[in-house]
Amino acid sequence: MTASSTKPFGNPHSNKNGKSAIALDTARELILSHFNVTSDDYDVVFTSGSTAAIKLVGEILNLSKLCYPLNVHNSALGLRCYASNVYYCQPSKLEAPYQDRDSDSSPSPDPPPLSPSSDLSYGLLMVPGECNFSGAKADLFTVASLLRDSEQPCPHDPLLQSLGAVPLTSPSPGPSPPTRWLWMLDAAKLSASSPLDLSFQSHPFLRPHRPHLVCLSLYKWLGYPTGLGALLVRRDLEPLLLPRRYLGGGTVAAAAADSLFCVPHAGPPHRYLEDGTPHFQAAACLPRCLAFLHSLGGMQAVQSHTHRLTLLLARSMASLRHANNMPLCTLYSPHLTPDPGSPNPNLPSFTAQQQVTSENDNHQLITCLDKQHRGRSTIQGPVIAFNLSWSDGRPVGFSEVGRRAEARGVQLRTGCFCNVGACQLHLGLSSEALQQHMRAGRVCGADEHDLVNGRHTGAVRVSLGFSTGGEDCRRFLRFLTDCFLDQAPARMSPTLPAWGGELSKELLYRYPESDGDPADSVGSGADSVEGLVVAALLLYPIKSCGGMRVSRWPLTRHGLLFDRQWTVVDRNGRAVTQKTHPMLSRVQTAVDLHARCLVVRAPADMHSEPLLVPLDEDGPAGGVADMLVKICGSSRRGWATGPQADQWFTTALRHSGDGQHYRLVRQRPVSGPSDSSGQRSFSNQAPLLLLSEESVSALVALIAAELGGGRVAVENFRPNLVVAGCVPHEEDQWGAVDIATEAGLLRLEVSGPCSRCSMVNVSGSSGSFDCRAFEALSEYRKKGHEVHFGQFLRFPAGEGTKDDGVINMLAVGNKVHAIKLS
Repeated sequence: MTASSTKPFGNPHSNKNGKSAIALDTARELILSHFNVTSDDYDVVFTSGSTAAIKLVGEILNLSKLCYPLNVHNSALGLRCYASNVYYCQPSKLEAPYQDRDSDSSPSPDPPPLSPSSDLSYGLLMVPGECNFSGAKADLFTVASLLRDSEQPCPHDPLLQSLGAVPLTSPSPGPSPPTRWLWMLDAAKLSASSPLDLSFQSHPFLRPHRPHLVCLSLYKWLGYPTGLGALLVRRDLEPLLLPRRYLGGGTVAAAAADSLFCVPHAGPPHRYLEDGTPHFQAAACLPRCLAFLHSLGGMQAVQSHTHRLTLLLARSMASLRHANNMPLCTLYSPHLTPDPGSPNPNLPSFTAQQQVTSENDNHQLITCLDKQHRGRSTIQGPVIAFNLSWSDGRPVGFSEVGRRAEARGVQLRTGCFCNVGACQLHLGLSSEALQQHMRAGRVCGADEHDLVNGRHTGAVRVSLGFSTGGEDCRRFLRFLTDCFLDQAPARMSPTLPAWGGELSKELLYRYPESDGDPADSVGSGADSVEGLVVAALLLYPIKSCGGMRVSRWPLTRHGLLFDRQWTVVDRNGRAVTQKTHPMLSRVQTAVDLHARCLVVRAPADMHSEPLLVPLDEDGPAGGVADMLVKICGSSRRGWATGPQADQWFTTALRHSGDGQHYRLVRQRPVSGPSDSSGQRSFSNQAPLLLLSEESVSALVALIAAELGGGRVAVENFRPNLVVAGCVPHEEDQWGAVDIATEAGLLRLEVSGPCSRCSMVNVSGSSGSFDCRAFEALSEYRKKGHEVHFGQFLRFPAGEGTKDDGVINMLAVGNKVHAIKLS
């Protein structure tokens, strides 16, 4: 969407008749027309988004009271600092359908004009037009009637009584003047997929009580333009607006720098409320955006389309059950479930197996809904909030759902969606529970603690828009079915001839029966596997960076020498990985044992000099010792490598655009004491990871057969020891391996399987992302709620870690003898 192809834009403050100023004025007119009002009714004040619009309201009104329903967006909670008295109410009070009354047929007298008065205080009722958590919509006519019925101020405040409002602050001492209420409509979510008529044309008797303020987030309409929001200010509210303490560029009519002389612009509110230069290029795109929206039939068509799809998808999700008949999904949108007494209980639903057969398939499917359910578009938006449960009733954490969705290319939102009140309502969380969650480490924007004491701390949300189709819904259902649903029959039974034979379903699903320590099942008389050989040795000096293949390498009690000895951390000490910074895989590392240094090379397109890090550091660089490094929910101790390395990685990762400063941190040298975890490297779980060539070949063949190919190599899975000579996934049955080294027989025990995440989708050489690797693994390597691929190795219990030096040498070609579980 380009709007500057012929004539460049300029600053609208310089030329009120220039292209930029015209674009802004045109955008204002289009927005007002979109809501069926004019500039005589409302003024459009451009902001950076709906949050900035809400904050602006707190700055321009003198609020005695603030009341909001519990399902209001977190941004609205920020208004509490501007009000003397704060109240909350239940959302149901604002969602109740408006009931026409006989008295409504006759016009009521207009309310007195709004003006500041010492005998009157003003309160603000914050109303979310549509809850961004559950999709429940407020009835705007009900809200307007509540304001009308409380229009005549009195000491007992009839609005708060009607709402059953609960105070959060102690009342101000002494008598207080009566309160006249204003209301603000948060239409950021509502206007994204629903028509909004601010003229109240269908209820003209409520027109004097329509919203005084409306906040918008324009990118939610079509996904573009971003960074542009708006505050609609009812024109009769202008006498109440406070003089601005801060006057930014564009809001000043005249000012002097050598005195306090400063006069704001007069005129419509946007003249003195828009600090700085509005996003005129984004505003210039609005005409094309709205023209496209109108070509679809307008918001009424979008609402009809998205609501029908949402009902179908919700019914389909509600019908998903495990093999033991336990439901998979818990939905938090009550308006999406059928009425118990519905005259048509056999409403259609999607199935994950359905395929689109024609261009009209979606239309034919979604137009067969019952009329009773179509009417629900006025009370329910096109979002579904939900959580999942395993077949045994255990909850599935929202971060687990998010990780698997990312691997399948499904875009979801997880957590509380910046709506903690709705989260509390639907999950039954008290303020005390939220404080307990925070003490346990749960904070907004971090997914490490999606379950606390076995309970959900957030949810998952799927949103539907104008571009969503039936096949998108089926794809989402297939994701739920494939990744989380326990079904009696196996979903896949591929024939994969990559290793010279057919791979049976039984072999693909072959796991040890015991959930205990695999080493406990190894005995001298156990079955064994002969003819194995070490096919590859790999180590990864810097966690998540490119690894190095070696033909021969020293082994210590803590793994391959210098394996995962370093990691890159952000300013908060959190280790960065390929999941968030996939380009790390293009950073090549090599340990030069003769020169006693680690050589780090950036991708060729960065034109950066190699970084040399000494191997024989005897203490932390820069005087920084004992840094706390956070890795996958655990903490390790490390030492800063030095400012040169920090700058090198900060430059290398600058493409991420987050402005972060990065540090290269080293685990304590092997000559020092280990940390509390007993580990001497930044590996997640065990010193060594084993994988067979045949297992990788099986996966590659499965991807080719079922998903149309894909570039998957051993490096995607970052093993240390690759063996060859077995059948695919036979390592699942091993309890130990004996390796014939030049120093004698070396026994390593299997400590358990490696649980995989979407990081396997990152190419070990190019850093490109291909979701097929984890998608295929999820199809046939899932056990319970984990996806396993590869086995961790450890030294036998009792041998300890008393020897910190090199104890053996591993080499490609070493013969391997695997001992099966008994």
